[in-house]
Amino acid sequence: MRFKPPHCKRLQGAAVARRRVRRRTFFVLQVPDNKADAVPCERLPRISIAMVDIDLVLAKAGSVKRHIDRIKAKSVDDMAAFMQDLDRQESVAFNMHLAIQNCMDIAAHIISEEGFGVPGSAGEMFVLLQEHGFLSADLADKMVKAVGFRNLLVHEYQKIDLQRLHRAAEKNVDDLMAFLASIFRKLGMT
Repeated sequence: MRFKPPHCKRLQGAAVARRRVRRRTFFVLQVPDNKADAVPCERLPRISIAMVDIDLVLAKAGSVKRHIDRIKAKSVDDMAAFMQDLDRQESVAFNMHLAIQNCMDIAAHIISEEGFGVPGSAGEMFVLLQEHGFLSADLADKMVKAVGFRNLLVHEYQKIDLQRLHRAAEKNVDDLMAFLASIFRKLGMT
């Protein structure tokens, strides 16, 4: 996208024009000191500075934490009790879906703002983050599996295995917290 300030021809001396194009993304145009050396605005050098929106990451991470707390509150150690309580099952499934979705949203935002490319699938987002040092290979693999589990919950490709749901609620939600910790470390938020 070309940026031509409306006052381009009137700029005198050293000047910098800035325009907010997207959240925290700026194009910077520089004009030479000497008017005789000025070039048309279309040919000025452009510098793009992309930044991850930390507020967005924190908001999504807060949502992940709330959903995980809800999962832990609703899942019980006793498998038989869990299998008999439809409300617990639905609450755990719903909060599991939202927690994983928020992790996917964080991944998509980082990939977009950092310009890592276009992932071919939701699971590939975590592979891209792993390739760029945001996640370990083991954690990226766990997050790809989490996306697959989320797809089962959302699209009901098959009847949901309640034992698998219970196991995920008991053991795998910690992988989501590990994902957040890894992202925070890489972004310097710890």
